Amino acid sequence: MGVAAISTTLLTLLQAGDHAVLQDDLYGGTQAFVAELFQRLGIAFDFVGLTPAEIQGALTPKTTFIFHDQSSIKQWMGRIAV
Repeated sequence: MGVAAISTTLLTLLQAGDHAVLQDDLYGGTQAFVAELFQRLGIAFDFVGLTPAEIQGALTPKTTFIFHDQSSIKQWMGRIAV
């Protein structure tokens, strides 16, 4: 998925006051987009590793979105009960 598709999805689903949890090894362009724009839009975020403890530790009552890159999906499979 390209940065344009990812950014459109994120901006459609998130709004000021929301919190997003994203994997810490995202493509650099996506990571830069999030780091620069989310702060200006009032969207809180955390970049975390893909272990269950790291993901669960980053969740807040305002977390509305968890994002991972498809290239890392094997690391997520079976680790998180949704």
